[in-house]
Amino acid sequence: MTSPNVVEEFRRALVAGDAAATRALLTQHADVRAAINAPVGDFGGRPVTVARKNLPLLDVLLEFGADINLKSDWWAGPFGVLE
Repeated sequence: MTSPNVVEEFRRALVAGDAAATRALLTQHADVRAAINAPVGDFGGRPVTVARKNLPLLDVLLEFGADINLKSDWWAGPFGVLE
């Protein structure tokens, strides 16, 4: 079961662009690692989409197994890293 609090911390670290905090959360919490490809951003955006303009943060996500090819789950049409 994923802990909403730690996943919310993960989301906040992503939005803040904090690569160090994101790495720490991924290292310390299996729940966060399980959410590495979850729709945690605006409009169902994936973590890699949230981090697309922050290469150090994107590198951390990829190191922990994020899928750079996943698109959002937004009802109006999916978007990904390149859109």
